[in-house]
Amino acid sequence: MAVTVAAGVALGVSVAVAGAVVALVIAKTGTDILRESAAELMDTVPDRQMEGQIRSVLSSFPQIRSTESIHTHRFGPYYMANLTVGINGGLTVSEGDAIADAVEKRLGDEVDLLRRVYIHYHPAR
Repeated sequence: MAVTVAAGVALGVSVAVAGAVVALVIAKTGTDILRESAAELMDTVPDRQMEGQIRSVLSSFPQIRSTESIHTHRFGPYYMANLTVGINGGLTVSEGDAIADAVEKRLGDEVDLLRRVYIHYHPAR
């Protein structure tokens, strides 16, 4: 009878430990999900690597004389970018639009998960 009681106590301790481990796994999973969801809801800015990719594409356009600002943020599961660049002030609006369209297309082709790009351009300072 003493062996049965000892086995029951040991089993009770094992069940309690297993329950605690399961509770910890559930708490960790919940925390990870909460952190990921909060990042999306709080409009998290992507890492510096994406900014570097954008700057690299912009530098490949000789018509762009300066890059004044790059703002990237989440747009659902993707990213969007708002860029301000300086171009030759002697260009027409149509020529500026053509440059912006070409930059938007190349960024969409070369930067993963970047789906929308808005470019504001004005004469370079």
